[in-house]
Amino acid sequence: MVAEECDEDQIDISSTRNMKDPFQIPSSSAYEIQRTGPTCEFDSDLQGTYRIQDDTSKSTARRRPKAFSSLTSSFQQREPVKYKDLFIGPTSIPQWGDCSRKNSSRYVLGSKQGSVGYCYRCFLIVQRTPNILQVINNDESACFPTIAIAQRSCADREKISAHEGTFLWRSENVHYQFCPVGGRANITYSLNRRTYCPFPVRLPSTIDNCQLGYRMDVTLNSCFFPIPDNFQMSLKCLGSWDAGRSGETFFAVYNSLTDEFRCGLFRDDRRRYGYATAALSNDSSCSSMLNSSTSGFETFTLFSDMDFDNVVGTKLSTFKAQCSFPKWLQADDWDTLMIIRDGLIDFYDQNNPDTMIKIKGKCHSIMTDDLPAKAIRRISTISMFMV
Repeated sequence: MVAEECDEDQIDISSTRNMKDPFQIPSSSAYEIQRTGPTCEFDSDLQGTYRIQDDTSKSTARRRPKAFSSLTSSFQQREPVKYKDLFIGPTSIPQWGDCSRKNSSRYVLGSKQGSVGYCYRCFLIVQRTPNILQVINNDESACFPTIAIAQRSCADREKISAHEGTFLWRSENVHYQFCPVGGRANITYSLNRRTYCPFPVRLPSTIDNCQLGYRMDVTLNSCFFPIPDNFQMSLKCLGSWDAGRSGETFFAVYNSLTDEFRCGLFRDDRRRYGYATAALSNDSSCSSMLNSSTSGFETFTLFSDMDFDNVVGTKLSTFKAQCSFPKWLQADDWDTLMIIRDGLIDFYDQNNPDTMIKIKGKCHSIMTDDLPAKAIRRISTISMFMV
């Protein structure tokens, strides 16, 4: 009788629990015999090479930290984040097992145990951006002797939070995404609730993605010791996703200088209050010391750069808007588009990875196609003055 036909109530799986590492296949061979190879495939957009935070390699020795807190040796707030590589092939993840059964974004993976049986576990894999996967393994301490039992441990995508679980960071063929900053801003910078770079000051710290839409260039000025003036860093944006809470968005960046991935929360209130807030976790999770866009290991407040906005405004003022955008277009929930005011638009081309530069313009003319009743009016062509 094969394993899946066994009386599941009589199967003792207590010995499979209390695993120290949920992503390490246990060495025990006390499993029902169920020989199988890969019988399903991973979605093509999930496949590739990733990096995953390696919590097992943390050292007890105090080492100079990196990332934002690597400015001087005095910033000994945390240790560098260590990673290990993980590859998702068409039918297997070598470190976790072969794809044995797939149901939407839930995958049961099987791995051979010695010479007698298989260990099965269920992984919920959610693609948050083209570069980031969120992985949930509900019963982290258990391996199961059959596919059927493993399936019952699968997480429900509708019930998981946007920050829980383990995150995989694509390390090859990365498709960088537009940064949430959307322009230039003066900033304050705080680390562990202490403000090191205040605002307003004569020479403020700044952040912008004007040169490349997918890169946030940060310059820290007028900061307290030990941060030097004109300290510069660049963060490449890996994408963003809804945080499931009012007004906040998760975002992720890669710091090539320190070779670290960071997760953060962002809330943009610049149109309403003139500022935005952002916070970063202290590692490559989306939960460690990250509570909100105003409470994290590192926090930023972004204030609109009025001098920069005035320069752009002066250029735009030489052109007069010839039309108004329709009301349905003037929404706040577009990913790549913002209507600042009637006839004035910000947008960028997400499909142009070489620049992804934001473009400003004024409405010149609109040509529309009238669709049947109850259908959305589709804009065929928008002509604009550009700056």
